[in-house]
Parts: sequence; structure tokens; C-alpha cells
Amino acid sequence: MSHMSIPLLIAVLFFVLISGYFIILPMYKKRPVLIKNIGLPLYAIIIFGIIGLTFSNFVYIAGILIALFFYITKMWVVFGLSKEVVTETIQKAAALTRTALEQDGRNHLLDNRSMRIRIFSLSPRANLVSFKEISPSKRADLSKEVLRKFIQNYYLS
Repeated sequence: MSHMSIPLLIAVLFFVLISGYFIILPMYKKRPVLIKNIGLPLYAIIIFGIIGLTFSNFVYIAGILIALFFYITKMWVVFGLSKEVVTETIQKAAALTRTALEQDGRNHLLDNRSMRIRIFSLSPRANLVSFKEISPSKRADLSKEVLRKFIQNYYLS
């Protein structure tokens, strides 16, 4: 305990609490892990904060830049579902909300191209899902919210 500084101890405690909320609780309920909105930037800042407190203060700057990138791009991290299942879920959410859905290469375009959804596969069961709002659309926002609910309520066997 005497070797560990108080800020490092606090950062590790935050990391454990946030990991429990975002990862352990969904896995306990056999649900996919979905980290979205402010959760992903917060997670990045805490991880880079721990690394920065341990090794070098310059890592803080990298952590802040990465967290800012996650916040601006509005990315979600989805663990536990394959890319195909996430794609099917986007289609189901669009159909349920009666929102027009087009597929243009790797992009899923909602409500006459008002929102672009893109899936980046990190591994067979880990994906980054990015959203880019091109023009305001209530239907596209509703489809995004239904997509979130579908992902969070998906049961893993």
C-alpha cells in the first residue's frame, strides 16, 4: 500500500467500478456488453490515466485525445455479438420503426441518408459501431434507440 499513490488507487477503484457496471453485470445476466455515449470516453480516460500514473504523464494527452475521438464519433463497443447479428439487429430496428434502410457498401443509411451506421469488427464477437448524423431525423434517432434496446436485451447462450 505504501508504494501505490492515492491518485493511482482512486483510478484503479474507478476502473474496477466501471468495469463491474459495463462488463461484469451484463455478462452475469448473459447479455452482450454495450459501452456507449459517455461510457467509452470515460473508460478510455481511466485506462490511460492508470497507465499515465504508472509510467509517463504524456500518456494523459493520448488518453484525452482518444476519449475525445470516441465522444465525437459517438461510437459504441459491442462485445458478445457477431457482426452479422449486429447487422440483422439494425435491419430489425429499422423495420420496427418503419425507417427506410439502405446499404451502401459497408454503410447502413437510415431515413433517406440522414444517419450513417458503420460496423467495424474487432474480433468475431467484438464490434465498434459508429453513428454519423448527416441531417436531423426523429425516425433515425428512434431506430438508434430501438437498436440499443435490442442489443441490450439480446440473450447470449
